[in-house]
Amino acid sequence: MPSSSETGICAEASPVIAPRNQNTGQTVEASCQCPPSNPGASADSVNLHEELKETFNRSKQEAGEHCTKTKLEQSAQLELCKAKLELSASEERHLLAVMKLREEHHMDSLGVLGIMAGEIEKEKASHGDEMRRVESHNLALKEQEKAQNQELQTEQEKLLAQREDVSSQLQEVNQTNSQLLEQLTERGQEKDKLQQELEETWKTADKRKAMLDELAIDVAQEKLRHKEELQAQIQSMEGTKGWFERRLKEAEETAEKSALEHQEQVEFHRVTM
Repeated sequence: MPSSSETGICAEASPVIAPRNQNTGQTVEASCQCPPSNPGASADSVNLHEELKETFNRSKQEAGEHCTKTKLEQSAQLELCKAKLELSASEERHLLAVMKLREEHHMDSLGVLGIMAGEIEKEKASHGDEMRRVESHNLALKEQEKAQNQELQTEQEKLLAQREDVSSQLQEVNQTNSQLLEQLTERGQEKDKLQQELEETWKTADKRKAMLDELAIDVAQEKLRHKEELQAQIQSMEGTKGWFERRLKEAEETAEKSALEHQEQVEFHRVTM
């Protein structure tokens, strides 16, 4: 049977790996899996978020693989320890049976039994040294695991800080987008106002053009009427000119006739005197 000291050593050598950062890892994982709340987030911010998520998942996977490997190594060491303890217990049972048989048959062989007991003690001491080496190795593994957990926690803190920076950048981008949206809204309102003013200007211009067209038609009609009146006056004046020319010709003929008659009378009086 194994001694209580050996059983205690095996119990102390049993690995107890506590998931120290499980809650923290779940919180970080949940934080990394949450998509950005604003759909207007830029493509660069989304890519950075995905890279952080991929880095966290890769670190988590590597830590999980290392813990699994460590557990397997410790399990193998414990199985080896159990096998050695069982072998030692079997050897001890065999030796005790031999000792009992020799004690029954050879009560005088106490010296031989003492030598065998010394060998057994040496073997126990050897097994104790082996157990202490296993315990030291387990302590080293625990320290290594602690350092790796600390490194993982540091990496998680860095990821959280990067996530906060990304969140701040997203807030700034959202604020900038809001300002741009307000400016675009104002520009749209100004554009609508200018469009309305332009339409009103076009309407006014169309009205003025219609008025000018009507005025041009009136002027053209007035010119035509005036032209017709002038033509009528010219025709009338041409008719009057012909009458005056006829009257003038008649007057000239009458004057010439009178002059001839006067000259004839003068000549007649001159002759008669």
